[in-house]
Amino acid sequence: MKGVSVLIALPQKEIEEHRATLDRDCPRDLIDGYLMMMEEKAEDPDNTFSEKDLAILILDLFLAGSESSTITLTWMFYYLATYPEVQQKMQAEIDEVLPKGTLATLEDKLRMPYTEAVIHEILRKSSLAATGVQHVATRDTQLGGYFIPKGTIVMGAQETVHHDPRYWDRPDEFLPERWLDQQGKFTAKKEGFLPFGV
Repeated sequence: MKGVSVLIALPQKEIEEHRATLDRDCPRDLIDGYLMMMEEKAEDPDNTFSEKDLAILILDLFLAGSESSTITLTWMFYYLATYPEVQQKMQAEIDEVLPKGTLATLEDKLRMPYTEAVIHEILRKSSLAATGVQHVATRDTQLGGYFIPKGTIVMGAQETVHHDPRYWDRPDEFLPERWLDQQGKFTAKKEGFLPFGV
């Protein structure tokens, strides 16, 4: 548990800096809002706000946001370098949709089905969350013919599902086209696609 204590200590400097410069009339961000709520609820016996929980919240946001983005980009670079024909096709689509020097918007996403297909195939092949978040059975239950007693820790097996031939033709191959329909439009109808968990 020493590792957890070390991790929780990491955002402490940021929390202290926010506390020292807090302007209640102009909160800057989540940390300011949380600190204000901690003060407001200080006398409430049902209060669940604590500095330790704030530190954990900051870590959750940082790790979930930055780590998953970094890992996804790393896999993207790998697959685009390994499959230069995919890279060229994706680049051609981006060049066609976006004038030089233009940043993409969410509306542009609809006009780039191949790029969307590449992203989904990278998420499928890389299985960022191989087992996802743990869950606990809150009662005795049956699932897929198996008895799961109350209190059992249950984890999804996203990587297994992402390579299961019941859901994917040629599951071990990198095929962005699997995400496109006959007209070349992106389709997200894939059962067995669980990139961020069950």
